[in-house]
Amino acid sequence: MRLIFLHSEKNPAQKGGRFSKSRGPHKTRLNHLTMNTATQCIILLACAAVCTSSTPILNCRCVKTIRAVSAKLIARLETLPPRPYCNKKELIVVLKDGSSKCLDPEGKFAKAIEKYYRDQAEKTSTAGPKSTATPRATARATARAKARAASSQ
Repeated sequence: MRLIFLHSEKNPAQKGGRFSKSRGPHKTRLNHLTMNTATQCIILLACAAVCTSSTPILNCRCVKTIRAVSAKLIARLETLPPRPYCNKKELIVVLKDGSSKCLDPEGKFAKAIEKYYRDQAEKTSTAGPKSTATPRATARATARAKARAASSQ
C-alpha cells in the first residue's frame, strides 16, 4: 500500500499537486533572474576591464606613414594630438589634388614641415590683416599722402 501512496497524485509531500517546493515555477524564474544578473555583471566587468586597460584600442587615422612628400604638392597640414582612442601624434598632409598622406611625426621632414607651418601661423596672427597692394602701389600711395599733406600746409 505504501508503494501505491508514493506514486499517487495525492502525495502529502507534494502539497499542491504537480509542483513541489523544490521545482515550483517561482524557483525557476528566480534562478533565471539570478543567472541573468550574474551574466550582466560579468559582461559589465569585462567591458570595464577593456576600457581601462593600459593598452588602448587604436582607432587612428594614420595606419601607414611615409617619410616625406614633395613640398610643392602640400596644400595644408593637419596635426592631430594623442587622443583617448589613438595614443600617438599624427601629421596628415593634404595635397593640392585633395588626397592626404600621413607623415611619420618623428622624421626630419615632418618636423621641418610642422615647424614651417607653425611659424607661418605665428606670422599671420601677429602681422594683422594682410594688404593686397603691391609694394610699388604702397609707395605711390605714401607719396600721394605726403604731397597732400605738403599742399595743405
